[in-house]
Amino acid sequence: RAGHSRSLGTSSAHSIYACAGTAVATSDDHQTARRPANRSIYADLLAKVRDLKINLTATLEQALVERLRQRQREQWLAANRDAFDASNQKVETRGLRR
Repeated sequence: RAGHSRSLGTSSAHSIYACAGTAVATSDDHQTARRPANRSIYADLLAKVRDLKINLTATLEQALVERLRQRQREQWLAANRDAFDASNQKVETRGLRR
């Protein structure tokens, strides 16, 4: 269903998610090469995260996967808008036929 993501299979190493015709692979372990990405964060937010022992890297990666999935979905929908419109027009004109 468009707009809904689902896991297409999970191993201990990777999860693959599909959303509106796109797939995003994410690493569940440290086998995939990592690159440093130093960013600034509000000091009070960082202190609260550390106090609650929240894994900053994992949380950031999860948020980025979600944002990536959202943007890919938006792009896919935009790229296929004409096909949706044509299909909807056909149904309006002819109705649903088997």
